[in-house]
Amino acid sequence: MSDAATALTKLFDSGSLNAPDENALIGVWAAQPCAEIIPYLTKDRSHTDNLRLWCPFYPWAKTLSLDFTLPLMQEMVCAEALDLALILPAKQKDETAILIASALQSLKKGGQLIVVAANDAGGNRLRKTLEGFGLTIDTIHSKQKCKVVCATVDDFDRDAITAILKTAAPHGIIDGQYKSQIGLYGWNKIDIGSALLAEHIPDDLHGLGADFGCGYGFLSRHIIETNPKVKKLCIIDADRRAVELSQVNLTGHESITHPIWDDLTAPDKLPKNLDFVIMNPPFHSGKGANSAIGIKFIESAHQALKRYGQLYIVANNHLPYERSLNELFHKHEIIAQKNGFKVICAGK
Repeated sequence: MSDAATALTKLFDSGSLNAPDENALIGVWAAQPCAEIIPYLTKDRSHTDNLRLWCPFYPWAKTLSLDFTLPLMQEMVCAEALDLALILPAKQKDETAILIASALQSLKKGGQLIVVAANDAGGNRLRKTLEGFGLTIDTIHSKQKCKVVCATVDDFDRDAITAILKTAAPHGIIDGQYKSQIGLYGWNKIDIGSALLAEHIPDDLHGLGADFGCGYGFLSRHIIETNPKVKKLCIIDADRRAVELSQVNLTGHESITHPIWDDLTAPDKLPKNLDFVIMNPPFHSGKGANSAIGIKFIESAHQALKRYGQLYIVANNHLPYERSLNELFHKHEIIAQKNGFKVICAGK
């Protein structure tokens, strides 16, 4: 549970925030882990029809939706008029503005808006952001080093909201070569590590493969365009938006791509008997580097690969993946190093 979710539960427990009416239609926009708030929004697990949930990150979506027993919104703006909108945004300023705009567009007149974020992850700028949309703040609570900002939404600056929502749509990046969108990690550039990996992926890959943590599809497209003997490529990411954008950026190759929305640190839908896996695993969790994520990716790759299958991984030089590779793979070697990154090839 994130600090923001903890702050909410403590405010509900203390009575500083009132539990919503059991008939209220409630929307939750979650860019943080926050499944623990669900009991405060519903009478019990048999009364969850009033919830409208948006969460694109697989592990958080899985717990928030009670193991996908509750439906998740595919679009950011709810088609129904909500009584309450609850937002737990990510740290990225532009994405936070988009989530708030989506919630405002979804609320009925007089509806309640609650936005909560850690002070060092955008919480201290929430008042300014909301007032910039023409809202009057009712209350600001400080709890768990977070700000919980509450407002009654009678009206707002609709031109400002429309302008923000336009930025949420996928649009061209890198001279229009790819489509991407705000909210994805590194959404508007080619990652340095991925570019190095692309330089050193061989052009004789064949059979069944996977791009672990595909992002918007830069490496997936490179593989397909340079390896004509690839029969099927699984494009896998924990962010649903990334999987969808990869499909857009691989238009024309639908017959050989297989999109999978899943958490590769604890996969539910891991493909098997693969000939190759490529990956540029994330290495940040919260505020610091976390090699455990990449290690889990490596373990999943080992499970997915057939005997003699190949893994190609790019990572920062300081990340200690070699120990896991030694334990799991028959052999491995660094095949390139540049700009603080290393490319490793491992054989099962």
